[in-house]
Amino acid sequence: MNFRIYILFTILVMLWCVGIVVAPALKQINNETAQGLYSFYSKVCHQQGEHSFHLGNEKFGVCMRCTSIYFGFCLSLLLMPLFGALKRNKITDKKFLTIILMPMLIDIVLNFLNISSSTVETRILSGLLFGLASPWFILPLIISAISKIIENKNLKELGVTNYVRET
Repeated sequence: MNFRIYILFTILVMLWCVGIVVAPALKQINNETAQGLYSFYSKVCHQQGEHSFHLGNEKFGVCMRCTSIYFGFCLSLLLMPLFGALKRNKITDKKFLTIILMPMLIDIVLNFLNISSSTVETRILSGLLFGLASPWFILPLIISAISKIIENKNLKELGVTNYVRET
């Protein structure tokens, strides 16, 4: 079951990443779908042109930092089975997530306070670091949640339900 959930989740993440690059490709050929993709991704990213990678003259669906997060997430997700992560249903220590978030938070805060401007390198590296680490926290949670939903559905189909005594 875990492997099927992993495969489905990985396919969804890959489609998400493909859409980021397909948006500018479609815009270059004046395809109307491009605007829909940009609108879709605008819900999660500011999409500022000067902070984005470009394909030809068109910006990606999301900025550099977001692109780095999503593609790092996808890469890490693809590598997880090599490290036996699907056999362990253990969630990585939350302290590690805080440590991984720090470079990105520091970069964003320093930029916001006009102390130091974010650079292409800091956006890419901090996003990539966060993206590479995130699946180790998220995938076990998703597998656990979906497994519980499926287990509860199977119990209900067998006629086993939880009874709560009303008082």
